[in-house]
Amino acid sequence: MIAIQFNSLFYPGWVAAISFLAVIIFSWLEIRRKQKLLPVRLFAVIVAVVSLSCLTLNPSRTVTKSSDTILLTLNYDAKAMDSLLGKNSNSQLYKLSNVSDPGNAMTINYRDLNELKGNITLLGEGLPDYALDYIDTSAITFVPSVMQEGVTGILPKIYTANQVNSLEGTYFARGPRSLVLKTGDITLDSISVNAGLNSFTLTFTPKTPGRFLYTLAHTDYAGNVIAEQFPLEVKSQQALNILVLNEYPTAETRFLKNYLERQHHKLTLRNKITRDKYRTEFTNTPDVNVSRITENVLRNFDLVVTDIQSLATLSNAEKHALEQSVNEGLGLLTIIDNPAPPQFVSDFLKIRLSRVKSDSASLILNKQRLKIPATAAAISSTQKITDIHTDVTTRALSGYLQRGLGKIGFQLLTTTFSLQLSGREDEYATIWSNVITTLARKERRVYNLEFLSPFPYRIDEPVAFRVIAAGDKPVVTFDSVDVPMFEDAIIGNVWYGKIWASHAGWNTLAIRQDSTQHNFFASQEDEWKSIRTYNQQKSLQRIASKTNSPATITAAQPLPRLMFFVLFLLAAGFLWLAPKL
Repeated sequence: MIAIQFNSLFYPGWVAAISFLAVIIFSWLEIRRKQKLLPVRLFAVIVAVVSLSCLTLNPSRTVTKSSDTILLTLNYDAKAMDSLLGKNSNSQLYKLSNVSDPGNAMTINYRDLNELKGNITLLGEGLPDYALDYIDTSAITFVPSVMQEGVTGILPKIYTANQVNSLEGTYFARGPRSLVLKTGDITLDSISVNAGLNSFTLTFTPKTPGRFLYTLAHTDYAGNVIAEQFPLEVKSQQALNILVLNEYPTAETRFLKNYLERQHHKLTLRNKITRDKYRTEFTNTPDVNVSRITENVLRNFDLVVTDIQSLATLSNAEKHALEQSVNEGLGLLTIIDNPAPPQFVSDFLKIRLSRVKSDSASLILNKQRLKIPATAAAISSTQKITDIHTDVTTRALSGYLQRGLGKIGFQLLTTTFSLQLSGREDEYATIWSNVITTLARKERRVYNLEFLSPFPYRIDEPVAFRVIAAGDKPVVTFDSVDVPMFEDAIIGNVWYGKIWASHAGWNTLAIRQDSTQHNFFASQEDEWKSIRTYNQQKSLQRIASKTNSPATITAAQPLPRLMFFVLFLLAAGFLWLAPKL
């Protein structure tokens, strides 16, 4: 059954009433003329008024058509398209504006994708995440294009000056390839990858804080060198307040003290002399009394480094103070040099150890395989801990358990100073910088902002972000304009916003209440295409439906407005010409 519906700005009843009055008035005028061809002239009046009314009402009729729709995106497979059309020649064929025309496809833009109904099959590279908001994904099928060679993922983060940093990502190659990280003409690091999807890590040591553009260069299958700009933000290393508790001086502690001093950390070192007497050293910090460990004393520190013997000799009051301070955010690192520590130490650390045969560990540091002495123990496989360093057999050599706002950490590596003695200072720094920065007390901010949209960011495309607030609603500004924010419907004090970068290069978001700035880089359109394509295809494959809509759907098809315009011109022309006949 064919149904007529109207898409008018005006109420159809009013249009019909006005049209009826117009027909009566103009018919009466034609009758008064007392000229020939009266029946034809009356019919022309009706046609003219009805045609003008239809132009105003914009009528459409419901039609039944195939529910199969094909949407072509960049680099679609022409054979796949022909196969789909061969199965159903009535399929509706659309393409995006940046896709070469196969000849019979209708062009559609992102904002009109909501017009596509039924079974939608996407071919090619797919759609960006923000475009999926415009399309019905309930019955969508995705036929991806051939996977592009290149970088498929990078996790941007804020790097730290004067320590070894790592750039981590994934790369898809069709054969052996090499990746090179450069700044200007200086090569910082390189790595070779094999065919397939590879994870890679490139290391570098920035000397100064600031915002920089490094170059990640690689070769494609044709031997062409592709160089893409990778933006990175480097901040100064935070000077931490660290307390080291030792039963007696050791070489490991001495080398650690020298390393922390070079990194400008504030260090308090307490060595036991007799039962209740201690020798205390202070580096980059004023003297404080640490003969007794209390909560007030521990509030001055970000991290406590100790060993099993020192932990065992703490009084119950000191252990309680340490436990309470960890719950409030303090970090604790215990060097485990005994595979069978006293039971109350294990209970305090909440870790379970089992013996292993080897008293050393092989691990990969800065892409070098090294063998370092380690306690002949392993954390129980049933215990869920967060690893910091693991050996080649995935045994956790350092890690932590979350306790309240703080972390209780451990390390099985007992003589890392041997790395410095053998000239491997970068590897030594990698071990300790990762452990210290992971476990140390985190700066508590009233507002924490994080970007939700994946790298890379593009001009005139949305960049979504989230602010977790411990205060009033955050006022976020971008280009000196307040960004509209909305709160999570379920979780309080979690706010979301969205911006569009207006220019390529560095852009800055600011939170007015605490004056913090958060930077992101908008890349050029031709950069990081492989990451963009990989992200799009993964998103579509995740939401692709396993069910289909009915074979046919009903849709509103507008009646051609040109037809009504021509009818109006013919009727009006006849009425003008009739008196002259």
